[in-house]
Amino acid sequence: MSSQPNFNEHYKNLLDQLPPSMKKDVWLRLTNRKNRPLSEEQKIKIEANTSSDGSSTLSRLDGFEKQLEERELCVQQRENNIKKTIDAQVAEERKRLKDEYDALKSRLESEYNNCMVDMKQQIYFIQTSARRATEI
Repeated sequence: MSSQPNFNEHYKNLLDQLPPSMKKDVWLRLTNRKNRPLSEEQKIKIEANTSSDGSSTLSRLDGFEKQLEERELCVQQRENNIKKTIDAQVAEERKRLKDEYDALKSRLESEYNNCMVDMKQQIYFIQTSARRATEI
């Protein structure tokens, strides 16, 4: 960029009334827009403000806004559906794991009880064998 902004000569009288910092800011804004074009939404707003009959442009802008709202609603519905699906899968997995845990716990309790019965029988057998041995 050159050190001096290069405005059209027709605006010289007006530009002479402005301070240099303001000229520089205006120049930067103009050249920045040239290198980075406006978004579609900004273009529609500018057209609505500058056109003599801005009603059709405003209705296009309203349509654009409605499309955005519809898309947002659609995305929210998809998010809700995904959340429901995940919640259902988590609940199903939780139930499966609890059932598996309960079955394992029941089996282990049964094995424990069987071991206790076997130990009591062996103790009884040992005690009766010891009594018989002392009687003989």
